[in-house]
Amino acid sequence: MESTLKTEPHSKSIFNYRVGTLFIVLLIILVYLFFALDTIEAQAREVSINVNGLATRYSTIQPTVGGLINELYPDSTEVISVFPDKTTPLTLGSTIFIETLPATNPLIAANLAEAQKAAAQADVIPEPAPKKIVEPRSPTYNGAATWYRRGDALTTASTQFPKGTTLRVTAINSGKYVDVVVDDYGPEPHTGVMLDLNSLAFAKLAPLGAGRIPVQYYVI
Repeated sequence: MESTLKTEPHSKSIFNYRVGTLFIVLLIILVYLFFALDTIEAQAREVSINVNGLATRYSTIQPTVGGLINELYPDSTEVISVFPDKTTPLTLGSTIFIETLPATNPLIAANLAEAQKAAAQADVIPEPAPKKIVEPRSPTYNGAATWYRRGDALTTASTQFPKGTTLRVTAINSGKYVDVVVDDYGPEPHTGVMLDLNSLAFAKLAPLGAGRIPVQYYVI
């Protein structure tokens, strides 16, 4: 009887130790899974976007269709319709159909019509690349950028800078950037557009169907 009384506390101690150890291990596993899932969620996924009938591919870390729409169009009044529903989760290869107001702009509508006739050329896949750190050689300017079809290099039209000037243009909504060379004069002042990128350069910042996007830019 005495022997039993002496070993029983020891057995309980071992049991409690094992339960405590198991609890700690499970807690570590749960924490690891939480951060692993969070990392997976934040990874960029490539989706197919059809904006005003123009298809392109776009890389985003947004988890839902609604998040993608907010990234592309912070002014929600530009968006007429979206399919599928904004609550739909985004997965690799998802296809989203968007109809926006910019298609009613004559200049943008003309660009879209031209692009739709050459869909193979318009379906440009932005190439991910590490951002090269460069020292700005001018103040940073803010304005709107549109696109038109011109050449096969990364270029832009500008009334602000002489031809041959190299600019770094960053899309405010997505943070994507492209380096372009000024090789044309325009657009007209009354349009309110500061840069008219060629289609290849614009596609590195946003789907061509977006038509017009807010950007920051400076001389490099």
